[in-house]
Amino acid sequence: MIDIITYVPDSKALVLELQEKFPGLVSDEGKFLVDKTPTVRNAAGESLALIRGDDTLLTVGEQLESLQMLGTYEDIFNTPELLAIYDSVYDRTPKTFTDPDTGEEITITPPEKFGVFA
Repeated sequence: MIDIITYVPDSKALVLELQEKFPGLVSDEGKFLVDKTPTVRNAAGESLALIRGDDTLLTVGEQLESLQMLGTYEDIFNTPELLAIYDSVYDRTPKTFTDPDTGEEITITPPEKFGVFA
């Protein structure tokens, strides 16, 4: 088994393509029937997901025009072009909030990786 991060610029297009080419991988309601972490989305509707699969699933992914397999976290963090896609969807910059009860400023830094399988 391998864990791969996927990038989808348009989820609706992916659902339609899966229903046409690989109907066993998506439900009638548009739910993906693969092992994956919750999807991360940006304001533009692009998404990332961490998918666990074997060579068969990788072969399926390579046949989909509406999905790009970015690779492993190691691949992404070592390839500037892939990291740019990753960062365009998953914002890793620290966020500062003010606690409404105490007035204290709190800074939260998101983890480098948005999902992992246990």
